[in-house]
Amino acid sequence: MTDGFIILDKPEGVSSFGLLKKLKRHLRGYKVGHTGTLDPMATGVLCVALGKATGFINFLPKERKIYLADFKLGIRTDTRDITGQIIEKKDVKSIDFTRLLESAKDFEGKGFQIPPMFSAVSVDGQKLYKLARQGKEIKRKERPIEIYSFEIEKIDDLNYRAKVICSPGTYIRTLIDDLGEKIGTYATLTALRRLESDGFSIKQAVKIEDIDNIDKHIISVDECIKIEKKLKLNKKQGEKFLNGNRFSLMEENGIYAVYDEAFIGVGKIEKNILKPMKIFEQTKKNVLALGNFDGVHQGHKDVMNTAIELSKELNANPVAVYFKEHPAQVLGTKDFFVLTEDKDKAQIIKSLGLLVKRLDFNMIKDFTPEEFFDKILINKFNATGIVCGENYTFGKGKSGDTKLLKKLCKKNDLSLKVLKLDEYNNEPISSTRIKKDLSLGNIKSANYMLGRPFSYDLEVVKGNGIGDKQLGYPTINQHFPKTFFVPKNGVYKSYVEIDGKRYNAVTNIGTHPTVKAGKRRSETHILDFTGNLYGKKIRVFLVDFLRDEMMFENLSMLKEQIKKDIEKANSKI
Repeated sequence: MTDGFIILDKPEGVSSFGLLKKLKRHLRGYKVGHTGTLDPMATGVLCVALGKATGFINFLPKERKIYLADFKLGIRTDTRDITGQIIEKKDVKSIDFTRLLESAKDFEGKGFQIPPMFSAVSVDGQKLYKLARQGKEIKRKERPIEIYSFEIEKIDDLNYRAKVICSPGTYIRTLIDDLGEKIGTYATLTALRRLESDGFSIKQAVKIEDIDNIDKHIISVDECIKIEKKLKLNKKQGEKFLNGNRFSLMEENGIYAVYDEAFIGVGKIEKNILKPMKIFEQTKKNVLALGNFDGVHQGHKDVMNTAIELSKELNANPVAVYFKEHPAQVLGTKDFFVLTEDKDKAQIIKSLGLLVKRLDFNMIKDFTPEEFFDKILINKFNATGIVCGENYTFGKGKSGDTKLLKKLCKKNDLSLKVLKLDEYNNEPISSTRIKKDLSLGNIKSANYMLGRPFSYDLEVVKGNGIGDKQLGYPTINQHFPKTFFVPKNGVYKSYVEIDGKRYNAVTNIGTHPTVKAGKRRSETHILDFTGNLYGKKIRVFLVDFLRDEMMFENLSMLKEQIKKDIEKANSKI
């Protein structure tokens, strides 16, 4: 949704706050704010800021307000309008209409007004209406106002209609009450409709039930704030402004609406220095690639590449959305291990050209599918398009599927692409299938489905020193994280990257039974490399499975086998 202003035609019987609450629900929690309250009995123009436009409310012009006010002579209520209790009555037979018109004219011009007790004005931190409801009345300060026009027409002997053009901050209830006193009776407001406020008219207003397609009713921020001076910046200057930096600019002093390719905020120039007063960076829409993306395999990449293509069509950002921790881990599923640690997953996704957004599963695990769609996809991530696989599920207990997702996207005018699962050897590619191949030593098959060699990036730790001192084949030792999926024990042809350079290697994964190492780990002999790597993180890539892990009778036999493993690995390179 676009950030900007919308003009609502407030209905009778709901407060300004209540109407905004309803609008916020309709917009699924999107930030909203209004520019001036109307009492529940009042109707008409209510200017509402959406999203980042809320920061520009103070820049709206403080222009005149126009009201139609119906009132009744002869009664006064405690609230000074018809919603209150009648507390006083007076005969009105002697009231002459001409006198009423003349008395109204006496209010035109500049003057002062005391706010009514039933108002949202705060005194010493307390709202007046709250004190009034407790039966309390306190002294209030007069406030300057201006009545530009006060015209009255007669409905019948007791009821009249006034058209009032006034300054902001004028209470029409109080004005009508003061008019009653001036003509020697009482007058109480019976209906109020605001026709104009903040430069907006009732002709621009829309009823809240008519805003399903809200974007077509939104007025841009720069159109609303009506700053006469405009300032066009080049790209470099625009970046400085958006970063909140001051810089020199040879222009006359004053407040400016600032633009680069579009409106970017309000700035003030003093002594040839432009200072940002308020920055406006339009929230860009996002195309979301949805999934767990464990392993970021070929099927996942298809989802992401499709999201990138759709984002170009929709002029949006491509964003991959997934959980920080796999739901199975959070829910305590036994023996669940990940193919890629979070940092590796994020790095791979970013290299494909997407932004990364992680979710905390614990925070949303009890959301219904509809809540997840509304609060997360629409409100939090500002989705304009969604891409996922056909087996995608969402919401508590995986209760939402792609059928429901299609309905929700159609209802909310979102683009949706649901992709069929990629296949390899006539079976769907999945993280589960890749893990199975890794557990069987089918590293080539796993790598094909991943679209890259299976790898891990772990710190080099000290081993028992046998490889270097007794076998003549120095190795780097690495311990696997508890949650990481470890391939089948055995010897692999591999390679490593050190300071950007690639070295061929042979890697043994297992417990190393000949030397009784015990704990399962990775031990890699790097070919044609000498150097100390302790404490460094080294990424190991597994290319081919050479043999199962074996126990040898002595170290000499192990040494001979390592020589054969290296020769076999070299023959395959």
